[in-house]
Amino acid sequence: MTWNYRIIHHDQDDPEWFGLHEVYYDGAGRVEGWTEAPVEFVADTREEMLGDLYDDFQDAKNQDVLVESQTVRVGFGMTDEEDEDAAVLPSDD
Repeated sequence: MTWNYRIIHHDQDDPEWFGLHEVYYDGAGRVEGWTEAPVEFVADTREEMLGDLYDDFQDAKNQDVLVESQTVRVGFGMTDEEDEDAAVLPSDD
């Protein structure tokens, strides 16, 4: 399983909102799920915080925004056939 930081558009909430989440992928690069709550940033030093924010920002900046209502999550109540037909997202390699 791999993961990265992605911006998710929570378009079914009222009001709609965007959050930075850890997104998890299966071996084929399909979204398996994401953290329920957006990530929180905590660090021991200012430098560590800035480094973490920069790295995570780059991760998110280089990926498309996931729209919650349009994103198929593999393995979340899907049949095996639906699982095989789920969209494969481009890898971030």
